[in-house]
Amino acid sequence: MAVCYRLNGDSVSDPIFQPCGNPGTTSMCCATNRTNPSGGNYDNGYTADVCLENGICQNKIFVTYEDGDTTLVTLYYRDYCTSSNWTKDGGCLNVCTEQTKLTTFRHSLGESILVVVQQWQV
Repeated sequence: MAVCYRLNGDSVSDPIFQPCGNPGTTSMCCATNRTNPSGGNYDNGYTADVCLENGICQNKIFVTYEDGDTTLVTLYYRDYCTSSNWTKDGGCLNVCTEQTKLTTFRHSLGESILVVVQQWQV
């Protein structure tokens, strides 16, 4: 099983994070190993990510708000990498490293969901 690493080099032990690339290559990791599929209802838990070709993770969540309105929320972000040294080994995206805006919304169970909107840094 491949190991995924945070930007600071710490390993990630949660098995929901899996490499996006071919075995043996350096690639980004996304939360692709969740039971709730991409585009599933948030009431069933967090949804699985999709690895995009550019290395960004895409997450689609179907949300039902307290007032009954529903919407499909699409999030893009970078998660982890198969290399503990992102800059040395290549293949890892050094983007979205600083938090710039926090947004919350509520779903049908009344739980607040915090969405972090990050700036791109290249």
